[in-house]
Amino acid sequence: MLLLVSCTPKGALDKTLSSAKENRSELQKVLKHYVNDSLKLEAAKFLISNMQGSYADDSSLQTVYAPFYKIYDNVRKKYNYEINKKCGEEIDSLWQVFCFVYSDELTVKRMCDAEHLTASTIISEIEMAFKAWKGNVYTQNCSFHDFCEYILPYRRENGLVIDNSRDRYYRRHHKDFYTTHGKNVMEETDSLLFLYKDIVHSPYYVPLIPILTASTFEKIKTGTCEQRCWFNSLLLSSVGMAAAVDFVPVWGNRNGGHSWNVIIVNGESYAFEAFWDDDRWKYKRIYNNKSYDNLWGKFRLPKVYRKTFSNHTEGPLSDKKVAREDIPPLFLNEKKTDVSSEYFETQDIRAILNTDSINPIPGYAYLSVYNYQNWIPVQWGKIKDQQVTFDKMGKDIVYLPTYYAKGKSIPAGQPFWLKSDGTLQNLSANGEKGQVVIRNFAGQVPFNENRKNLTSLKGSELWGMKNGKKDKLLYTITDTLQIQHQLFRIDDPMSYRFVRLYLPSPGIALGELSFYSADKLITGIQILSPLPHNNEDEKPEMLIDGLSDTAFSGEVSKGYIDFDLNNEYKLSAIGISPYIRSWLGRSNTYELSYWENEWRTIERKEGNGSYLIFNNVPRKALLRLSHCSKNTQEHHRIFLYEDGKIIWL
Repeated sequence: MLLLVSCTPKGALDKTLSSAKENRSELQKVLKHYVNDSLKLEAAKFLISNMQGSYADDSSLQTVYAPFYKIYDNVRKKYNYEINKKCGEEIDSLWQVFCFVYSDELTVKRMCDAEHLTASTIISEIEMAFKAWKGNVYTQNCSFHDFCEYILPYRRENGLVIDNSRDRYYRRHHKDFYTTHGKNVMEETDSLLFLYKDIVHSPYYVPLIPILTASTFEKIKTGTCEQRCWFNSLLLSSVGMAAAVDFVPVWGNRNGGHSWNVIIVNGESYAFEAFWDDDRWKYKRIYNNKSYDNLWGKFRLPKVYRKTFSNHTEGPLSDKKVAREDIPPLFLNEKKTDVSSEYFETQDIRAILNTDSINPIPGYAYLSVYNYQNWIPVQWGKIKDQQVTFDKMGKDIVYLPTYYAKGKSIPAGQPFWLKSDGTLQNLSANGEKGQVVIRNFAGQVPFNENRKNLTSLKGSELWGMKNGKKDKLLYTITDTLQIQHQLFRIDDPMSYRFVRLYLPSPGIALGELSFYSADKLITGIQILSPLPHNNEDEKPEMLIDGLSDTAFSGEVSKGYIDFDLNNEYKLSAIGISPYIRSWLGRSNTYELSYWENEWRTIERKEGNGSYLIFNNVPRKALLRLSHCSKNTQEHHRIFLYEDGKIIWL
């Protein structure tokens, strides 16, 4: 038997009943209906108590949108149902015309659940949830809390119209899925979602077309990650699977954010890509803040939150002294909970704040990450004696303590890099200046376009040479290169002066090859193999000039390159920077800046199609190179420059 533990916060039920106004009697009917069923009564209390903040868009809008859905389908048919650029642009232009013509009818009216849901609707949803729950072999014995949070809720996203979707999906699938013990829950979930694989990700077209119901989404067959997430969550919960949506509000090392789904079985969450994917269950593997994914590159997450139906009113949102305009948008959403520790090792961070930038000192500070040209808050902390602790933060990310007032972030200290080992490196100019050589301003963004170069050294072998012959295999490169300089450790007792790099193909495209002894960079290296070149911007010696963003590409007729280290060394590591196509187009202007309470310009230069050299750059400072065209500014990322190498953050 389940131990009945109330999921209802004290006072929340009365608060919802009071806010329901004329609809209060409908909510009371639900409670009265279950007065003799303690478990379902608790479920009803959970739903009603957490209706605060839940709403639907006016269902009459579906009638208004109906003509455009027909237009949309006709355009897709014209392009053989493929949403390519031309098709997407045509749909978007027609949508703009439609909005202009029907502007008076497209006013969105929010229908608060507490004020509009009928008793019959709520009771029907509760009955369907219990029936699906008890028929699912994976979740029928889950905790009542997990049932209430992840199976019971009728609403999976604000704005959706509550219709018969859950009943329809239950009737469609309950006999075929999650009914037999001994199967693999991930494989069974794949089998169900495979039936909807034709609903694809919108390639950044048609994202503004409203989708108010799951049936409409099935017809539209394209949408955003967020839309596919609520659809999957609704579908899976309809057959009794505990399902939710997790999201990273913003990445820690690239622009944007992401949402995906999880199922919860026996208290453990299994994360998967919302759209169909050959490797859809990868997120616990590549979102651990340690891994490097061969398909997408490096992901670093400051926080992961899970969308909930229950309300979690905490921090500044629970403080009546804090105005709503002084709370970042992320923390105005009370329907979420922090699940970062399910994905990666977290660390609490204590910061001493600079109080000179704001008066009076607020009660809360925020930890922010750099994203789309702004510092975006991802965690809050209560200020005490000019100090604050930020709980459960992701590592290998640059953070900036900030205040937040009237919709804007205000620096409250210097940025710092929380490294993978948990140490903090303050990022501020140390008074010294030096040179920066750079050919890319977008960090991880060029990963896809450089995939060929990033995999080109896979299978390469590094040999120690004696008397012109191979003596010992020191290292084999077995994986895709990262987008920036990385070290490969060598554990061999022998010392060598001559080293040979065998290549898997008769060509090379590489930014930098470094050799280390006792973890110190070896200098004075010479290339012994002839490497013809036709480009003054790509000379062979650039392979060993100590700069990650100069580069060489060319033919290697013998299939290997010999290096003279100029002395005998026991090698401890080799360092490799990949060849990255230059993003610095000719006739475009680029600006290098550093952070000191704001972005301060160092110098502007015209692109040359290769790399740029900037002098008098403050050392140890956080830097960014931005494209001065407003249309492409959003791509740039922050970085450090150490020992001739770019460290993208």
